[in-house]
Amino acid sequence: MKWTSWTNVALGLWLVAAAFALPHASGTGVIEDVIAGLLISMAALWAARAFRARVSAAAHLVVLFLGLWTAAAPVVLSYGRRSPSVINDVVVGLGVMALAGWSVWREARQIFG
Repeated sequence: MKWTSWTNVALGLWLVAAAFALPHASGTGVIEDVIAGLLISMAALWAARAFRARVSAAAHLVVLFLGLWTAAAPVVLSYGRRSPSVINDVVVGLGVMALAGWSVWREARQIFG
C-alpha cells in the first residue's frame, strides 16, 4: 500500500504550488512552503520507492517530522496570521503527519511482527 506515500508526494507538490497560488503575508511563508513542499515530496518519493521495510519506515519518519514542521512553521516563524495560506499549511501539515504516522506504524508492525 504505497498510496500514502504518493498522497504525501502530491501534498508536498501542492505546498509548492500553494506558495504561489495563495496570498502570503510575507516572503517567509512562500519560502517555507516551497522548501518544505519539496522536502516532503522527495522524502515521500523515497518512502514509496524503498524496497526494505526499515528504509521505508525511516523515510516515513522523515516525512512525519516534515509534516510537523509544516503545521508548526506559521507560529515558529511568526507569519501565523489568519489567512488561507496559513490554514493551508496547518491542514496540509496535519494530513502529511497523519498519513506518514500511519505508514510508520504499519512498517513497524511489519518489521517487529
